[in-house]
Amino acid sequence: MKFKVKDEAGEYTNPPRPLDPIIFALRKRRYDLNLSVAAVARIAKLSDKSLQKYENGHAMPLLQNLHRWAKALKMELVVQ
Repeated sequence: MKFKVKDEAGEYTNPPRPLDPIIFALRKRRYDLNLSVAAVARIAKLSDKSLQKYENGHAMPLLQNLHRWAKALKMELVVQ
């Protein structure tokens, strides 16, 4: 269940999640490389449905899946 919060205009929205900028960068990289979700999922050894849910914000990836996703796009994931 997603929690809703009010923004400045009083509208209910989903609160920002800490991984959103990382997921946005991974999705943008996939677009830049002109790869499909299925192709990246196959390289990362993830299901296309899972990867699609991660990109659309309907699910949060585990750290190991996030790492495999980044590696499939030749990106480095650094956790500090």
